[in-house]
Amino acid sequence: MIDLNRNKIIRIILIITGVILSSNCFCQLDCKMTLKDYKNTIDTSQRPVYLFVDSMPNILSSNNIANFFTDKIQVIDSSKCFPIYIYYGFVVEKDSSISNVFICPQLEFCEDYDNIEIEQQKMIDCLTNELLKVKTKPGQLNKEKVAVYTVGRIHFDPQ
Repeated sequence: MIDLNRNKIIRIILIITGVILSSNCFCQLDCKMTLKDYKNTIDTSQRPVYLFVDSMPNILSSNNIANFFTDKIQVIDSSKCFPIYIYYGFVVEKDSSISNVFICPQLEFCEDYDNIEIEQQKMIDCLTNELLKVKTKPGQLNKEKVAVYTVGRIHFDPQ
């Protein structure tokens, strides 16, 4: 009789653990799937958009983009959540503006897991607004200004 109850308890614990782990993984999978298809979300009917050009926009260097996100994460640190990954995509237009912003944070270490979706949305809104304010040198192809898109993932180490 005790073994039967023990097996039920173990089964319930395994099910709950599986649900918790899978809910944390779905965000990352959704982000990766959206990022993989990001190029298809860009409207190219008005101008071509390139991934690589002769002269890349300043913000797209690995140091500049990492510094941008690191600085902005410190600004919104009041959420008491820590992003493990931020998946991003955006276009640097010919006029140096930023458009078509995609931000998807994977948050961990939240003090209030009940509000994690609210905190994610706050982070998305803040990073999107900050990114839209950026002015950077546009990309150039054959000495002509062109739109350039980028996608990526920034990893933050909580240590």
